[in-house]
Amino acid sequence: MKIYNKWTCKIKDYPTEIKVSDSKRAQYWKKGDTLPIKHQGAILDVNGIYRDPVTHQKLIKNTKTAGKPRMLTINAQKIYVGIHHSVRSKIVNELHSLFNREFKAQLPKQIDLGANKVLIGLHFYDVYNSKLPDLDNLANLFVKCGIDCLTTANNPNQVKTGEYSHKLGILLDDKIIFIPHIMYEFTNIDDPKDRRLEFSLYEVSEDFSVEKLCDEYTENLKLPENGNNTDSRILDCDSTNSTF
Repeated sequence: MKIYNKWTCKIKDYPTEIKVSDSKRAQYWKKGDTLPIKHQGAILDVNGIYRDPVTHQKLIKNTKTAGKPRMLTINAQKIYVGIHHSVRSKIVNELHSLFNREFKAQLPKQIDLGANKVLIGLHFYDVYNSKLPDLDNLANLFVKCGIDCLTTANNPNQVKTGEYSHKLGILLDDKIIFIPHIMYEFTNIDDPKDRRLEFSLYEVSEDFSVEKLCDEYTENLKLPENGNNTDSRILDCDSTNSTF
C-alpha cells in the first residue's frame, strides 16, 4: 500500500449555516390564539388580527426572527427530510460556489492518477457546541458538493442535466472505482479564529485500504476482534515505529 501525493484545500471559517431567504415574514396574533399576558387588552381589527391598543400596530408572534434572514443549518438529516426542493437546491448551490472558488485557488487544474485511486479526507476544526450536527450529517453535503466540483461535465458516464458551471474537471470521474475511500474527522478547538475545513485528496495505490492501514499499525498489540481488550499496553502513535 502506498500514498503518493496529497493536495489540501483549506477553507477558513467554513459555513455551518446557509441563508435561504433575506427575511422571515412576520406572524401575527389572530382571533382564536391564546394571547400572552403582556398582550392582554389587545384589540381585534376587522381582519381578526390583534393590535396594540395604544399604537394600533399589529402584534407580532415571532418577534425574534421576523425581518431577519432565514438561516438553515447544514445538516443532511434535516435537509433531505421535509424541506422544499428549492431550499435544498439553494444550499447545494451555495456549497458548489464555495468549493468551486476555493478549489480553483488552491488545487491543481487537473490531477492525472493513471491507475491509482483517490482517498478523500474531510477534517473539520471547530469549537464544539450542541448545535453542531453529528459528524456524518455535517460532512455528508460537504463531501457530496466538493466531489461534484472536482469532476467534469464532459464525463460520458454522467447524466447531463442542469448547469455545470461549478464543475472544474480536476478529477476524471467520481465513481466508486475511482474514489473508493472517503473519511471524515472532527477536531475540537478553543479559538473560533482557527475554525476551518481541510478538504484533502490523497493519491493512493490500487491496493490501498484504510482498514488494512489500521490493522498493520496495531498488529503488534494483537487486539481481539470483538473488543474487550484486557491488555494494559497502550498504543502510542507518536512513538510506535511503523512505515506503510
